[in-house]
Amino acid sequence: SYAIGREAKDPLNHVSKYTLALSGQREDSSSRRDAFSMTLRETLQRLLSAGKNVVFVHDIPEAPFHPRECLSWSPNQFVTRVQRKECSYPADYHVSWEAEFRPFLSGILKKFPQVAQIDPGPLFCNETRCVVKAAGNLLYRDFDHLSIFGSKWLAGRLIGQSDKVIDFRSATDDVNLVTR
Repeated sequence: SYAIGREAKDPLNHVSKYTLALSGQREDSSSRRDAFSMTLRETLQRLLSAGKNVVFVHDIPEAPFHPRECLSWSPNQFVTRVQRKECSYPADYHVSWEAEFRPFLSGILKKFPQVAQIDPGPLFCNETRCVVKAAGNLLYRDFDHLSIFGSKWLAGRLIGQSDKVIDFRSATDDVNLVTR
């Protein structure tokens, strides 16, 4: 089993049929949320029953514009793209994007208090702005996928500051992932 949050929160109808394969049986679900919830619970239960230490990593913030807008580009004398003045966006966008999905997800994870959580959001966003570019490099390759640089940047911040950044409290507590 596997579960990806996009199927539950993406407003676009990318998936035409909600069929899951759980425990060797096929089960139809009436909604993306039901499919995601069922699959995530089954996956967590299987991993925990097998004695695994489970860490749930929340999604990275999704940019409201394509990161390439942060780059100027002139392939020839006829075509020019002027880069955005600011390669960041209001943190409220991230908060509103997660407003519906995060409580739904928290409701599932609360049933599994032994699952640790990592929320990379605070590494990208402070109280007012979320970054798309760092050290002169793009963190994203598109709206919701990290670039190679962005992946290394995030990994370095998580690993290098794990004692300050990752709070491995249970899912029943508020997860606080902040940089100092």
